[in-house]
Amino acid sequence: MGPVMRWGLLGTGAMAATIADAFDLVDDARIARVGARRPDAAREFARSREIAAHGTIEAVLDDDGLDAVFIATSHASHVELTIAAVAAGKHVVCEKPLATSAGDGRRAVDAAADAGCYLLEAMWTRFLPLAATVKAHVEAGTIGAVRHIAADFGYPVDPRTLPRLFDPDQAGGSLLDRGVYPISLAVWLLGPPADVDGYASVGPTGVDETATCRLRWPDGATAELRSSIVSMLGNEAWVLGSEGHLRLHAPFYRPQRLTISPDVVSAAGVHRRLTANSSRLRQGLTSRLDPLLARGSRVDRDVIDRVAGSGHAPQIRAACADIAAGRLESAIMPTADSITVLDIVDRCRSRWEVAER
Repeated sequence: MGPVMRWGLLGTGAMAATIADAFDLVDDARIARVGARRPDAAREFARSREIAAHGTIEAVLDDDGLDAVFIATSHASHVELTIAAVAAGKHVVCEKPLATSAGDGRRAVDAAADAGCYLLEAMWTRFLPLAATVKAHVEAGTIGAVRHIAADFGYPVDPRTLPRLFDPDQAGGSLLDRGVYPISLAVWLLGPPADVDGYASVGPTGVDETATCRLRWPDGATAELRSSIVSMLGNEAWVLGSEGHLRLHAPFYRPQRLTISPDVVSAAGVHRRLTANSSRLRQGLTSRLDPLLARGSRVDRDVIDRVAGSGHAPQIRAACADIAAGRLESAIMPTADSITVLDIVDRCRSRWEVAER
């Protein structure tokens, strides 16, 4: 084990607590200082976590003894904190989304590049073993050419418990909080799409409570990706190919079970499961499976991989390795992908904003 990397943590909310727990699972990194807008919140968080130092956000950024900072605040503050952190010479891992628009995301990326600092959007799902396995099978052609991706992330939230998700001034809504997960998966597997469409159910506070994003690539591949903060969705991801399919079981964003089905293994069973659900998404999937049912089949192969803790530790280890090696971004989650995802978000939102007028 090399020298222990010293990190500052910005934020004291639920996500900051999750990240602090994840650091406990990483041998070569520790949180040395925590900062917040309210110093008393930082003091209490540090006391409860046995973190030696605490204070304001500015105090963390001014601490020359820190190697990097992890930004675990709410969405609306990500860009400005990232820019301030790299200006102070700190490497940065920032919670997703990196920004609330592609334009702001580019500002953060450019600032990090100009400062010569590492920048990673914490799309932690990509760093988990089963997500990497899906990527490897797609690249190896195990299921042939990818023709369609279907993924969703949604469960109901009490506005009294998480009011920021329903507040447009705090970048609320399902797309930025949850929709970025399935969008990022599709971009990771297929790259930037050629066409983007989207629609949403906008609630009384003005945020998208449920959103659907439809993508199409130049080779004809498509994706339908849904998110919600008011409805329970399937929380699975299906990658349908010309010669089989991959299924990340719920919750796909923290996957612990993957079904690999080359040659449309158990296609009839998949068809039955999908037709049992009358949603538009499932109906769309059955129409794509129908032409494949005549093919032969083998036995499904399940891969199980238990995720330790919340699942955030692998991305922290990867960031530490990147920084130690002098890299300025991650090969697994490059900043270009962060901007592509935000561009898709912008284009989806423009569709339903036009529809509302």
